[in-house]
Amino acid sequence: MIQSLGLPAKEHPELYNISDPDAITGIHSQYLGAGADVVTANTLGAYDFTFGDELEGIVRAAFANAKTAVLKCGSKDKLTALDMGPTGRLIEPYGDFTFDEIYETYKKTAVLGESCGADLAIIETMGDIYEMKIAALAVKENTGLPFLCSVSVNVNGRTMMGNDLTAFLAAAEGLGAAALGINCVASLEDCKRFVKVLLGYASLPVLVQPNAGLPEMAGSRAVYKMEPGEFAEAMAQMRRDGAQLLGGCCGTTPGHISAMVGMCENIPAKPTVKNNFTIASNSRKAFIFGDKPVTVGERINPANNRALTEAIKSGDFDYLEELAAEQIDDGADIIDVNVFVPGTDEKENMESAVEALINCPVPLQFDSASPEVLEAAVRRYNGKAVINSVNGSAESMAEILPLAKRYGALVVGMTLDEGGIPEKAEGRLEIAERIARAAAEYGIDMKELFIDPICLPMANDPEAWDETVRAAGLIKEKLGVKVMIGLSNVSFGLADRETANKKYFKEALAAGIDAVICNPAYTNLCNSNR
Repeated sequence: MIQSLGLPAKEHPELYNISDPDAITGIHSQYLGAGADVVTANTLGAYDFTFGDELEGIVRAAFANAKTAVLKCGSKDKLTALDMGPTGRLIEPYGDFTFDEIYETYKKTAVLGESCGADLAIIETMGDIYEMKIAALAVKENTGLPFLCSVSVNVNGRTMMGNDLTAFLAAAEGLGAAALGINCVASLEDCKRFVKVLLGYASLPVLVQPNAGLPEMAGSRAVYKMEPGEFAEAMAQMRRDGAQLLGGCCGTTPGHISAMVGMCENIPAKPTVKNNFTIASNSRKAFIFGDKPVTVGERINPANNRALTEAIKSGDFDYLEELAAEQIDDGADIIDVNVFVPGTDEKENMESAVEALINCPVPLQFDSASPEVLEAAVRRYNGKAVINSVNGSAESMAEILPLAKRYGALVVGMTLDEGGIPEKAEGRLEIAERIARAAAEYGIDMKELFIDPICLPMANDPEAWDETVRAAGLIKEKLGVKVMIGLSNVSFGLADRETANKKYFKEALAAGIDAVICNPAYTNLCNSNR
C-alpha cells in the first residue's frame, strides 16, 4: 500500500509516519472502511537498531495516525495494534547479537507502543521462535499488553530457522500468547493445511493472516496478483475449519479485506477447543507425551561421575553434547541436565550447558535445587523445557511454580516437603495434591505438571518400590496428572544395579508410569514397545 504511494525500494516505510502522516492515516481508514476490527500501526520494523534516537518519534507518529483513523471511522470498538516483526539480526550462537541486546530492542518498542495507547501487540512474520520468545518476554515483562504470535513458514511448514509448527505452538502457548497463528505462506492451499495442524493441537484461538500469493517484481515494486474473491474463499474455508482471527498480510488490499469480511461475517466462530496435549520441545520440533513411555536420560549429572565433574570444572561443555548424543542413541526422548559441581558457579555452568546443547535433537529437562539456576536455563532455552523440580514446601512452590508459568515450562513436583518423604503412598498423595493446588493457583494447567512419587533405595527398605508404585497409582487416579520417577534411586546399594534397573523399569511401565528418569543404556533393550 505504501509502495503504491511511491515508497522507494530501499526506504523504510516507517518513516512515512512522519513524512506523510495523511497517507498512513488514509491507508488505515481504507482498511477500517473495509470492515477491519483491528489496524496494525506502521511499526513492523520500528527498532532502535535501525532508527536510533528517531525511534520514539516514529512510534508516536505511527499511533497518532492509526488513532486518528479509528476516531474518524466513528466506532469505539476498533483496536490499534503495535506491530512487531523480526529485527533482522541473528542471535547467538548463529549470529553476533546476544539475547539481552535483542530483548532490550523489543522492550523499547513495546514500552513505547503501550505508552502511545496500543490495545495489543502482534508479534508477527517470525522466522525464528527464539526471537519470538524474546519479543514475547519483552512485551509481557514490561507492558500490560495482550500479544498475538504469528510465524511465516515454507511449503514444509517450517520457519526460516527450521522450527516446525508444533514447536512454535508449544512456545507461544507457554509464553502466554492470547492467540497464535500463521502469516506469509507460499500458497493458500499450504495455509489451509497448516491451519489444520494448529487447530489440531492448540488450546488458544488460531490467527490466520496469509499473503495474497507470492509477489512478482515489477521494477522495484512487489506486485500481488491474487484476486480478492480467491482470497476470501480460502479465508471462508479456514473460518469454517475453526480459525477465529482472520486478516491479511503482504499484498492484501482493502479490497481483499472487504471481500473476506463479506464472505466470512455470517460463518459462526467455532469455540476454542482446549486440547489436552502435554508438549515439550527443542528449537525445531515438539515432543508430545502420549501412549508410549518416555525415557529421560539422566547421565548429564556430575554426582558419581568424575569425568563429567572434571569436564565442567575445565569448561569442556562439548562433553555434554557427547553424553546427550549417546543417550539419544540409546533411546532417550528427553535429556536431563544437572551441572552442580561444588566450587564452581552453577548458574554459569548451566548457561554454558544450554549453549552447548542448543542443537540437541530432543527437549531438555533442567535439574537444580537453585531457582536462580533454573531461571537462567529456561529463560535462555530455545524451546519448551521441563523444570526438575519443585517440592511440597511452601518456599519451593513459591519460588519454582512462578518460573514454570512465566516461561511456559513443564514442571515436575516431588512428593517431599519440610517433613521429608512420607513413608506411605497416602502421605505422598497429600503432598502431590498440595503441589497441584498451588500450580493451579499460579495458572499452570494440570497437563503441564508431572508428579514424582520418589523411588527410595530397595537396599534400605524392601517395600519401598511397592509403596512408590502404589503412590503413582493414587496420584494418577486422584489428580489425573502424569507421573515421572527417578528410577535409578531404587537400585542404589544393590550389587547388580543394571539388572535391577531393567527389572523395575519394566514394572514401572506395567504400572502406567508415564516417564522414567534413568540411564537409557540400561533400559532400552527391554523397552521393545517404545
